[in-house]
Amino acid sequence: MVEEGTGRARTIRNQARDVYGTLVQVGELHGDLHVHVTPDPTGVVVPLVGLDQATPEFFVGRDREGAELLAVLAPDKAAPEALVVCAGMGGIGKTALARHACDTAVQRGWFTGGALMVDLRGYASDGHVVAAARVFGPLLRGLGVAQEKIPGDPGEQAAVYHQILDTLAREGKPVLLVLDNVSAGAQVRDLLPRQKVHRAVLTTRETLALPGARPFELDVFPVPEALDMLGRALLRADPEDPRVGRDPEAAHHLVDLCGRLPLALEITAALLAEDPDLSFADLADELDRAASKATVLRHGDRAVAAAFDLSWRRLQSRAPTAARLLGLLSLPAGIGLSTDAAAALAGVEPATARPDLRRLRHVHLLSLTDGHWRMHDLVNAYVRERFDAGQLAGPGETADETGLAALRRLLEFYARTAADADTSLTEDGPVGRFRDREGAVAWFERERLSLIGAIEFGGTLSRPRLRYDLADALCPFLARRHYVSDRIAVARHRVDAAARLSTDRRVLAHRHLGWALKAAGRFDEAVAAHRRAVEVSDPGQTGDDALNELGLALRNALRYEEAIEVFRQLVDRGRATGRRRTMAMARSNLASVLSATARHEEALTERQAAVGLWRELDDKAELGAQLNGLGMALLALGRPEGVGLLREAVETSAEAGDRNAESTAQENYCMVLAHTGQPRLAIAEARRSLARFRAVGEPHWISEAHLVLGQTLTRTGKLAAAFRAYQQAIDTSRAAGDRFAEGEYLIVLSDALSSAGRRSEAQAARAKAVEIFRELGDPFRGGLAEGPPHTPSPAESPPTLHSVHGGPGCCLLGLLAVGTGGYFTVREVGWWWLLAGLSALLLLAPAATSALRALQEGPRAWLQQAMTNPIPPEVAQSPARYPAFTSDGAHARAGGMSCLPVLLVTALSWYVGERWRGPEAGAATALAAFTVLTTVRLRLFAHRARTTRRPPRP
Repeated sequence: MVEEGTGRARTIRNQARDVYGTLVQVGELHGDLHVHVTPDPTGVVVPLVGLDQATPEFFVGRDREGAELLAVLAPDKAAPEALVVCAGMGGIGKTALARHACDTAVQRGWFTGGALMVDLRGYASDGHVVAAARVFGPLLRGLGVAQEKIPGDPGEQAAVYHQILDTLAREGKPVLLVLDNVSAGAQVRDLLPRQKVHRAVLTTRETLALPGARPFELDVFPVPEALDMLGRALLRADPEDPRVGRDPEAAHHLVDLCGRLPLALEITAALLAEDPDLSFADLADELDRAASKATVLRHGDRAVAAAFDLSWRRLQSRAPTAARLLGLLSLPAGIGLSTDAAAALAGVEPATARPDLRRLRHVHLLSLTDGHWRMHDLVNAYVRERFDAGQLAGPGETADETGLAALRRLLEFYARTAADADTSLTEDGPVGRFRDREGAVAWFERERLSLIGAIEFGGTLSRPRLRYDLADALCPFLARRHYVSDRIAVARHRVDAAARLSTDRRVLAHRHLGWALKAAGRFDEAVAAHRRAVEVSDPGQTGDDALNELGLALRNALRYEEAIEVFRQLVDRGRATGRRRTMAMARSNLASVLSATARHEEALTERQAAVGLWRELDDKAELGAQLNGLGMALLALGRPEGVGLLREAVETSAEAGDRNAESTAQENYCMVLAHTGQPRLAIAEARRSLARFRAVGEPHWISEAHLVLGQTLTRTGKLAAAFRAYQQAIDTSRAAGDRFAEGEYLIVLSDALSSAGRRSEAQAARAKAVEIFRELGDPFRGGLAEGPPHTPSPAESPPTLHSVHGGPGCCLLGLLAVGTGGYFTVREVGWWWLLAGLSALLLLAPAATSALRALQEGPRAWLQQAMTNPIPPEVAQSPARYPAFTSDGAHARAGGMSCLPVLLVTALSWYVGERWRGPEAGAATALAAFTVLTTVRLRLFAHRARTTRRPPRP
């Protein structure tokens, strides 16, 4: 009894907590009161006799959980935990696990004082639970106390009970007590042993706060265990059941429909066993079409719905606000919600929703995983059925009205928060709830699947603008993280939502779909999406942008003539309307397509015009990208002023803050320096670029700079340092959570390792890249990455002037060797051997001249072939932007012989000749061998220099 207030305002309120049995509360009583009371049930105690003597029961799986439970039950006097609370939702298999583990422990002889199990009926349908006072007597009888020695008073029974447990503990006879179906801590607190030698196991659907207890929460079966249970249950009924193993796909589907809940699987197996003609697929189809799976899963007196009924009724009576929240959470089926999102769904503050969410978790109707509240599929179906029946509708509302209002609140919350997160990705400082960019990225990553689910169910809410805005905010994040499948799905929903919105939004939605399809390598579908954007656009700047994107999509699909026609049409449109930006954009892209079709002079004209237009428009971001293209075009035509333009492109892009254009220009600049005999300058420029990007502090561009450094080092033959740079690029991307970039860099590393002959490491790196792309839902790049590591051929990387393995070095060594040999030959054997040496030089001279000429012409030919490469970056030899580089040492191995083998064979020839016929024969044999081998080497070198095809970045 609680007294509140004073004086006339004083009220008296009765409270009853944890009362078991019948309770009558009366305000004023006039006359007689007749109460018919059903006596409290008495606990039925069952001894545990061990697996070898117990009646065989069907038990499958739970190997890990069973081992952990037995580890706690093991007879260790120093064990810190003597009490195990095995908790989980109804039908999860708590009792089966506890009985199986405890029977095993008894069979092992661990509990010589006795092992007893009692059902406390905490979730009985009639509401009559077993109180502790009704259990002491049966427990004393189970422990061997004669009936005449058991007191009649429950308090005295409790005293005797604990005296017996204390005596058994001192005698070294541990007791095991299994208390099944406990609904509250007060129900068992007086029953628990007080000596650590004894053990107690509780099963409950609640989260009980008991001192010293080891919590042990059960979840649904993993898929393999669920399939095993279904199959073994059928074989138990009929060892020759032909359905087991016949249709694995249908069995998987049936297991999924049961939510891998042990009770549901057992009932499903019973339904199949009693109808041998019922196939897995037919029963799965029946469950698919059922309004409530929980209702269909019934066999005899066992039913999934019945297991949930008990928890549902208790929840409604004890926590109605939590029951209403659970009903609302069943509406966005399959979506995990954060606490803030759940509060928005319910229309309350997070602080108000949090206690109810905890309550639902405590009764195991919700689980909290990765910060998201989730409901088992069968629980969701059961609760949704109650919600649709109007049990949880708001005052004066139907279930549909309550549900629609809740889902709209959730969609508004997501759209508003996603917009703030998207803004925070591009702006410094706090935006809304986000303090910085990292917080926004983390929120998008956590909520990605929930946001996509909200966009999907948003189609039923007649709120196209909200749905469009949410997709608009989510798309940039999906693009940055390269979630290809998710990006396509969201883009399609965006197109659907935009159908009832403005023209600009419809155009942008189709363009985003095209970009998403291009990222997946579905180029023809991307062309169709961009063509649709052109069809719905107006003739203004929006239409120009759409037409430009169509041209780019055609280029990516290798439909060059169509792309040229589109860009020329766009140039004419820009000239007619006076829109110089349109003209500049069209001429830039037209130049890239003309280069791809080997029309270099036309491409150069268009590129120069585009650069002039961008200078007039003072658009430094675009200007930097076009200076890069112009520099490469000039170099492809053998005009060295292209190198200076590449340097200007780097500086202009850096000034404009365009990291992508800066990285691209820097890579091309370093590449050209390395291939024109300036390795030290190339490496210095790459390191300077890395320092700049580190100062910016953006992990993605730091990774890109490491990659450029690695490729520059590889080109200059410094393989060990190059591999370290590649690994730093991979590590930086992994730390930043950029899985796509990590996958790309792994492929580049794989190709470089393969070129160096480290095949096993290359295959491991490529396998990891394939795994990453599959996790990202990118089948296009995953399929490309599945190929073997790429080993560059001699034609894929040009020779360099600084190569000590190539022709010039070999030629100089050869001339030195021949001159020295000629001098000593004249001294020792006469002038006619000198004439032979001069003849050898006449053979070597054409080969050496050819090699030196190839060194001059090689970079020009290489750039021309690179600029006309008909394969766009997305479909190059690897899913990375470009194939890997190889070292000069690898060039020599691929090209034929290096200097060392030539010299070794020459020395061996001299030794054999000298031993055979004396010094004269030795000199002649050595000279002949050296002449032939060096001539072949120089010819191979010249061939490689003229046929190189290593593409730069576009």
